Amino acid sequence: MKDNKPCFLIDVCGTLFNSNTTFDFVRYYFGHRRIVRLWFSWPYRIYNRLMDRLLHREPLRHNLIALLRGIDRDQLSEMADTFWKDYLVARENQSAFHSLDHYRQMGARLVIVSATIDVIAQTVARHYPVDAVLSTRLAYTADGVCKGKIARDLLGHKQEALTRAGINPPYAGIITDNYSDLDLINVSEKPLLVIYKNTKNKWKQILTEEKYEQSSIICV
Repeated sequence: MKDNKPCFLIDVCGTLFNSNTTFDFVRYYFGHRRIVRLWFSWPYRIYNRLMDRLLHREPLRHNLIALLRGIDRDQLSEMADTFWKDYLVARENQSAFHSLDHYRQMGARLVIVSATIDVIAQTVARHYPVDAVLSTRLAYTADGVCKGKIARDLLGHKQEALTRAGINPPYAGIITDNYSDLDLINVSEKPLLVIYKNTKNKWKQILTEEKYEQSSIICV
């Protein structure tokens, strides 16, 4: 992407919405199943967290995405639109959206860069116009049927995706609640940090004093 406009990067989960959108999307449609209720139980969530910390794997995320196998891409898009209308709208972070409006008016290029799945990211982009969308891509057959797998994952690979798209630093800003976005925060002129409850101190620990002073805090 070659454009002289400064880019403002946008996380989705926990930032624009108080939601892990991929998890909540699957639970919205399949939460009645016993196996899904098991996966969302505390013991399994603790197991998932341990696997993530020790092996950088999330069995919960893998299992949930596998449930999408056999669903047509167009149907998934319709499902995502209904999910947005019935679930996500009520969980909007209004302060985050006000920030998007500010940067839009300033002439920045708004870029969603999120590990949420493609159909959700595209739905969000359609309802809250942005200039570009980078997200986790599901794998589809030649006929457009979801394989229940990930073709390209942005979880932990956002900078790589931005580089492939020709969206290079420095960035005008970033809005995120993710500590894993530290590399993007450090090359953004004006980070906006979305903070839940007692996470402010951790941001102070992982950011340099200068970068923290440059950041704006959005408490939700």
